[in-house]
Amino acid sequence: QEEVLSHPSVGGFLTHCGWNSTLEAVFAGVPMLTFPIFWDQVPISKHIVEDWKIGWKVKKDVGVVTRGEISELVKRFMDNKSDEMIAMRQRAKELQKSSRRAIAKGGSSDANLDAFIRNISEGHGH
Repeated sequence: QEEVLSHPSVGGFLTHCGWNSTLEAVFAGVPMLTFPIFWDQVPISKHIVEDWKIGWKVKKDVGVVTRGEISELVKRFMDNKSDEMIAMRQRAKELQKSSRRAIAKGGSSDANLDAFIRNISEGHGH
């Protein structure tokens, strides 16, 4: 089953920065426009924008974002000829490859899950 975000026509993802949505976008290799609202969404937006550098933040810390501001941001975000966007898309693809290696047989997520199951199976749980 193909995920919507993995479709080749998807150029970006406007997200509220829920963890599941973020993981889906990373796994699909898609840059994000972040619009965090509360709780864990704010630090997740920081990861996307500042740490991983695969997105831009839409929402202002104070005030309302206007239709014109969003329109301008989306136009810049979808500019396939922009050096900034080319670099962002490349970083998103690199993060995608890394995340897929982690879940592959022998990858870090696969190994951690195997170790967890082995630990429970050996009777260490109560």
